[in-house]
Amino acid sequence: MAEKYKNVLITGGAGRLGSRVYYNLCKDYNCTLFDQVAPMDSKREAWEPNWKYATFVKGNLNNYGDCLRAVATAKADVILHIGGLPFPSEVIPGTNYKWARTAHEDDTFQSNIAGTYYLLEAAARLGVKKVILAGSFFATGIGNRISGKPWPIDKLPITEDYDCCPEDSYSLSKLVDEQLLKAYASAYGMKTVSFRLQGISYPTNPHISPIEIPVMEKCKDGFYEGHTWQYVDSRDVANAMRLAIEKDLDSDFEAFNIITDKRYEESTADFAKTHWPTIADMAKDIKGPEDRGLFSDKKLRDMLGYHEQYSWRQSDEYPGEGKNDPNDQ
Repeated sequence: MAEKYKNVLITGGAGRLGSRVYYNLCKDYNCTLFDQVAPMDSKREAWEPNWKYATFVKGNLNNYGDCLRAVATAKADVILHIGGLPFPSEVIPGTNYKWARTAHEDDTFQSNIAGTYYLLEAAARLGVKKVILAGSFFATGIGNRISGKPWPIDKLPITEDYDCCPEDSYSLSKLVDEQLLKAYASAYGMKTVSFRLQGISYPTNPHISPIEIPVMEKCKDGFYEGHTWQYVDSRDVANAMRLAIEKDLDSDFEAFNIITDKRYEESTADFAKTHWPTIADMAKDIKGPEDRGLFSDKKLRDMLGYHEQYSWRQSDEYPGEGKNDPNDQ
């Protein structure tokens, strides 16, 4: 463990991903959880940390005072920024996304962009050394294509230098968050990292794999699916965040694709022939040990030494919680 980093603030700390990150870190770091509700009151998955290893701060990312109080209470060296809305909240013409109706139209902007700004401003004022973001591969623009235009692909596999083109508020917020990280890293000398998460699988609600995926007719004319049938396990995210805490990179900011596996059994080259014919020729060389789908995580493996531990291919039974099991307190 890097000695200079001891105190960790986890935003969204009461949530499902926050709990997995806490369990991974709690016995090696002083963890403070920052959220609008206590872990025991979490609507998706209530849980209770061992209070020997945790402090809880109730507050809202949209409130600068709350962010200052959370960072100060944690005496944070590192912030793991997991909190925010996981969907676009604007009303998109011609759609009926029910999840968008559960929030005000500007909630994604307020939570994911203004909230990140407030948090980084508090971090800069109080001397935080490192900020690690739970970003999204939606930052590339693969998500909600409001224009109806297909997501452009000009080479495969997709790496972190892809020319991002988001259209909806959630996807845009994750790209703006990365720009905020870059700006604050440059201005204040802190280290910053963004993990572009794929769809997250949880041990209590795992993605079913392998699955039979129907051919999408629209994909004959471009890439429309909105995802690539890849995923990341929540415990692999926690392991990657630990790696990012414990290794200082030469650059002030880095974005990383993070993947556990793909959900289809075929090679991506074979899968593309039937499911993504417009990009099949570009996909023909994605095979072998490096084949985890259209997005590549090679940079993460090379720079941080990441290795997935919770793929459906590794065990007939879904693996348990891993290090610092919640029952081992």
